Amino acid sequence: MARKLTGRQDEILRFISSFYAENNICPTLHEIASFFSISDAGAWYHVDALEKKGLIASSRNTARGIRLKEWNEYSPGITIIPLYEEERWLAGDKSVKKDFNATGLQLEKKTSYFALRMTSSSLINIHIIPGDILVFRKCSHAADNDIVIAKTEGSAVCQIRSFHKTKNKIILQAECDSIGNISCQSCEIQAILQTVVRRYE
Repeated sequence: MARKLTGRQDEILRFISSFYAENNICPTLHEIASFFSISDAGAWYHVDALEKKGLIASSRNTARGIRLKEWNEYSPGITIIPLYEEERWLAGDKSVKKDFNATGLQLEKKTSYFALRMTSSSLINIHIIPGDILVFRKCSHAADNDIVIAKTEGSAVCQIRSFHKTKNKIILQAECDSIGNISCQSCEIQAILQTVVRRYE
């Protein structure tokens, strides 16, 4: 199906993108209608056209049922990364994810990122608490004191630890008093902590 947009469709698509970037949610049909001084039915007409062109998904059964589908191509300047629940992801379950709006974090282009919402207190000693969102950069190498996601040889479970390398071994330091450190000769680094976003949702 052709994707060429009318002028008003392009304006509405950009409005939805900008609204999401500022609020981390998409606008309602009524908010679109109010912004463009058109009726709710008129807003729905344009949203329906954008959906038919494959640029958004929408549900009329929920107030905020609009979702942008192709961020990189049609929403320049907006960075969306996958968000997972910490303990499920570390255990290998990556089936449940949400979109996380990382636009304001100025992440590097052509670099792969993902986010974990902390559900445990495993990083409490460095003041990272349940509810915080950790943005990780996928990387296989780490420097001293980096917070990493790592997997030791023979283990199927990943760990979030502070990385320290001595002459003879690697220490994956726990940041919680109830968890012990891991000492090993080698480990598989999967990602490095880029930034922490405070969330209490």
